[in-house]
Amino acid sequence: MRDLLLARRDLRVSLDLHRSVNALIVPQVGDAGLVDDRAHAAGIALDEAMGRFSFRGVRGLPHWPTMRGLSLDWIWDALGVTAFSLEFREPIDGPPDRDPRWLALLHLLRIAEELPRARREPAAHSPVLVTAQTRADREELARLQTPGEVLFRDGFDDDASLGNYFELLGKDRDRIKIHTEAPHSGAGALQLVTEDRGGEACGAGVRLWLDKGRECLHLRYWIRYAADYDQGNLNHTGGSISGVAGEDKWRGMGTAGKRPVGDDHCSTRVEGWRDWQRVPAPGFLFSYTYWMDMARDPDGNFWGNLLMPVAVERCVPPRDRWLCVEQRLQLNTPGRDNGELAVWLNGELYTHWRGLRWRSADALLCRRIALDLYVHESRRQNRVWYDDVVVSTGYIGP
Repeated sequence: MRDLLLARRDLRVSLDLHRSVNALIVPQVGDAGLVDDRAHAAGIALDEAMGRFSFRGVRGLPHWPTMRGLSLDWIWDALGVTAFSLEFREPIDGPPDRDPRWLALLHLLRIAEELPRARREPAAHSPVLVTAQTRADREELARLQTPGEVLFRDGFDDDASLGNYFELLGKDRDRIKIHTEAPHSGAGALQLVTEDRGGEACGAGVRLWLDKGRECLHLRYWIRYAADYDQGNLNHTGGSISGVAGEDKWRGMGTAGKRPVGDDHCSTRVEGWRDWQRVPAPGFLFSYTYWMDMARDPDGNFWGNLLMPVAVERCVPPRDRWLCVEQRLQLNTPGRDNGELAVWLNGELYTHWRGLRWRSADALLCRRIALDLYVHESRRQNRVWYDDVVVSTGYIGP
């Protein structure tokens, strides 16, 4: 069965039919028994599609953390394919629309195109989206939002701010400047500009290096997209945190399409995705992420994986308005998958991922921060502004 599923690269959904009890079971991840928000949301939709034949109990859709070896858990965790087990022990005597198995199958066929394709290779460790669980757990949310030591701050009030950064991408083309009109606070804001390059790539950005690396970093900034901002499709506009081993400030840069091996680098950036023009500019926000267990793209490369919230919670920020973005990169203990990634928008938890193996060696630490505007096919001028940047070992807030 494993080989059969691995051979089908367009696999979208799996539905196991059993007859022991009456229940719709959703997949879990690993021994901790975590249910991914995406799998849970798909399970709720499937449950609702069965109407009055639903089996949902008072505690919601079931899963069994103590039970190992369920096929749906492996299909979800290793292949990234939505999977369910439908247990129904009652014989059906009558038309198909009274059979929950038939109703479930129809629903999954209708939405199959919206579901993720199978990974090209099974994942050894997959991140788990646990935002809903964290929001509902006061202690867990408080842990994530515990303040730390502030390591750096910049209000971009004058040109002296630019001296804090070891690289100013595009400064020689006048694509970086301190802009004094309508900053978020203080006297100025960082303005980044890309120009019409006839479809060639164009970028601007600043890079900050921390002399002492940390196992956990928070990056907080305010960003405003110009009223006419439209990056087209592929872009990297937003703030990023990178883990780097050693003293090479540029390590990991220029390695797009290659998977980190664990003792070299990792990175994550909050940016917008227009989904090939299906979403208005600047697109919905997600984390564009490189790490040692990332999935391979169908073209054979390892482009940054899109760690996104569930569909109903995707935020498309309004243009010409300041937005507060904060992200947390918590490195894992080498040999364990206890790394984390979290994002807040205007102080509200937007995404929380657990189960990440960012690194395989202690030498890899969070050391580089970037604020970017980069458009792959630049056919017009685009502008963004950054202000009130803070880097800390703990939560900052808006």
